[in-house]
Amino acid sequence: MSKSGKYGKWLRGHNAVIKINDVLFLHAGLNTQWITLSLDRINADIRKALQTGRGRGGLLGSSGPMWYRGWASQHAAEVAAQCDPVFKKYGVKHAVIGHTPQRGITPLGNGRVLAIDTGMCAYYGGTPAALVIDKGGYHAVYPGRKPVALKVDYKPTAAKSQVNIQYPLRLRFRPAYTVYPAYGGSTEGGAGTFEPLCRNPNRSTHDNVRCDCPAGDAFVA
Repeated sequence: MSKSGKYGKWLRGHNAVIKINDVLFLHAGLNTQWITLSLDRINADIRKALQTGRGRGGLLGSSGPMWYRGWASQHAAEVAAQCDPVFKKYGVKHAVIGHTPQRGITPLGNGRVLAIDTGMCAYYGGTPAALVIDKGGYHAVYPGRKPVALKVDYKPTAAKSQVNIQYPLRLRFRPAYTVYPAYGGSTEGGAGTFEPLCRNPNRSTHDNVRCDCPAGDAFVA
C-alpha cells in the first residue's frame, strides 16, 4: 500500500471525489470548510499530500472526504443543512458515501445522501449490497431479494441554527485511548468525546451500527 507498491500506486492514481451527472461520489463526506476549492483542486491537493506527506494535509483529516462523518452521524435536518451548501457549490443533487456502516443501503439527510457501507466484514456482520442508479431511480440490491426502491426526493431547506429533538439526547463517552496492561484488564483515558446514542429513552441497547428504533436517527460510530 506504499506509494511505490502495486496497490498503493494504483490507489494514488485515482481521484478522492468525483462527480457523475448530478451525483457526488466520495468515501466519507465533506465539511463545508472546503467548498472554496474546486473538485480538481481537492483531488490534486489530496494526491500531493499522499505522495509527499506535505501540502493540504487537512483534507486527509477528520473534515476531509476520507474521514468526515458529518453526513452520516447527525440528525437528518443537520445533515441536510451541511449538504446543501456543498451540493450547490458542485452542482449536484445527491451524494454516495461509504465509511460509516449502516443496516443496509440507507438514504440520509431526507434522501440527499446514500450511505452504501453495509458493514460486510465479519466484525459488523452486514450483508453484501449494491446501489443501482438508472433512469428508474435509486435502488438497493441484496442477494436473493428484489431491488428495493430508495426514497431520495427532497426539497432543499435553509440551514437552521437548532434542530427540534423529540426525545432527550443520550450520550456515550468515547475515551481518547485504551491501554491494555500485560496481565489483563484495560485502562481508558484521555479527554475523549461524547457521542449521541439515541433520542428515544425507551431504547436500552445499541450496537456499533445505526440505531433502528423508531426515533433512531443518531449514529453510533
